[in-house]
Amino acid sequence: MSSQRLVATTARLGMRWLRDNPPTSDLLLPVADDVWFYEMLLLRHARTHPTQESQWASHRDTSLARMLKIAPDAYLANVTEDLWAEELVAVAMFAHLGFLLDPTAPATLDFVHRFLSYLDEQAHRLGSLPPLLAFCLAHNLREMGAKIPAAVQAPVNEQLVVRGLTGPERTLAAAYLHTHLILFAHGTYRRTPESLEPLGPSFHFITEHTTVVAGYGWADLCAEFAICLSLAGRQDKDFWYLIDALVKLQSPDGRWTHPRIDERQSRHSTMMSVLALFEVEEEAGRG
Repeated sequence: MSSQRLVATTARLGMRWLRDNPPTSDLLLPVADDVWFYEMLLLRHARTHPTQESQWASHRDTSLARMLKIAPDAYLANVTEDLWAEELVAVAMFAHLGFLLDPTAPATLDFVHRFLSYLDEQAHRLGSLPPLLAFCLAHNLREMGAKIPAAVQAPVNEQLVVRGLTGPERTLAAAYLHTHLILFAHGTYRRTPESLEPLGPSFHFITEHTTVVAGYGWADLCAEFAICLSLAGRQDKDFWYLIDALVKLQSPDGRWTHPRIDERQSRHSTMMSVLALFEVEEEAGRG
């Protein structure tokens, strides 16, 4: 089992890489990932990292303010079809966070209004969203108290998400569904569910696939699995197996990457890995 000192050092290297390598893409999704990463840091880990709190808040607020100046309807109207679904969810993520932080701010009100109007206009396209992205869109709308279009109201399940997939891709899709079911039930760190019983199948999937995701070197899923277990108070052998895997998978430059992933996925893997490693310090701070 990795020592707490080694885990802390590994997390600091990851944070340094993220600070030194901001999103460079013109797309919105990498920025949405980044803004929500800092929101999650603030919600969950500001207590154990008090000297970083103001810096994290400044980064989140500055990036979000810049994004809320975008006209989401005009932006999405010019996105190519192959990127539209992911960018639609990115816009939903900005609208959601803006609503949570300052729902009456003029910039938030304008952004949310434009986005929701755009959804109404594009309702005929929503039925073609991949199931996982439809699930994420519906979650962001639900957390805002906004109307959820009929095309994305259907409950999501593993069979729907993995339909037509085989091999590792099938496992990946199912794993992302189960981790997001757990994270979304916790309001992305904003609440504790009254009961974890409905999430039993998702936790079962995690424990059954812990060695699988580590064996494939999927750092983002190792991290998401570890976070989900920690949220349930389960820093057990499975949790520590995943933490050990993350320590071993880190690249010398501080990030987590994989031959099959692109820049956005590498940043996402690094952000989730840092959040997972911080869970070790969070538990130590409670103890």
